[in-house]
Amino acid sequence: MDTQQTLEAARRMHRTGRSDLAEPMYRGVLEAEPENAEAWNLLGALTLQRGDAAAAETMLRKAVEIDPSRPRPLNNLATALAVLRRREEAAECLRKAVELDPLFVEAQYNLGNALRDLGRLEEAADAYRKALEAYPGHVEAHNNLGALLLKTNQLDEAEEHFRRAIELMPTRPEYAWNLASLLERRGKLDEALPMALDLMEKETGNPLVHLLAARLEQRLGKSESAAARLRMLLGKPLRPKVRADALQAYGEALASLELSAEAEAAFREARAVKARLASR
Repeated sequence: MDTQQTLEAARRMHRTGRSDLAEPMYRGVLEAEPENAEAWNLLGALTLQRGDAAAAETMLRKAVEIDPSRPRPLNNLATALAVLRRREEAAECLRKAVELDPLFVEAQYNLGNALRDLGRLEEAADAYRKALEAYPGHVEAHNNLGALLLKTNQLDEAEEHFRRAIELMPTRPEYAWNLASLLERRGKLDEALPMALDLMEKETGNPLVHLLAARLEQRLGKSESAAARLRMLLGKPLRPKVRADALQAYGEALASLELSAEAEAAFREARAVKARLASR
């Protein structure tokens, strides 16, 4: 078996989860051909999958050094650098990858994530849009672009992308959560509440879903239901920020029910939790 055949056999092993067999085959190719860029790339990818990003970086840099014209090693190197929290370097690798192949969807999407994490939101949105131009069915790109647009108050387009993500993959509760949160913000409460109640059945342990449903009920004039839901939620262990928000919402529900003393107690406790958070 020549080195190319060995490499292809190793790749098949790798793809089927037999990395224990693939690794020595990759290394055997590199013993015979130390300048085989694809072998370095695949060994680096395997090493990264095993959780050793630092060693993977060395291998993937070797692949890029040998053949800088191939975008996939650059994408893999960017992934290793992101794991190592070297986001600027990761973004630069991804820029080079998409310059080499503008239709490389994975790299365009990863570039969007890298730029988002760096706070460069307009550039991130552009990368997500390019990923979607190349592959309109990329569900994560729709969702991430929607979240970015929501953050920058571009609500019409954000809603379009959230709805498209749900159409493509209706079983993912986080997509429904994003859309329900946006609908709350837009005042489309009658549509948002059934989504939140449905999410509660799927995400029974998620306090944020219960809090969202209670806020929506309160805004729709269902203060008794909101108060009962929040009372139950506040009886459970909650992160301080979630507890503060739940106490604030509980106070508002109680105030709507003209239970002034109880409402003031909830507001007072919410302020105390917020103060402790601010002092950290």
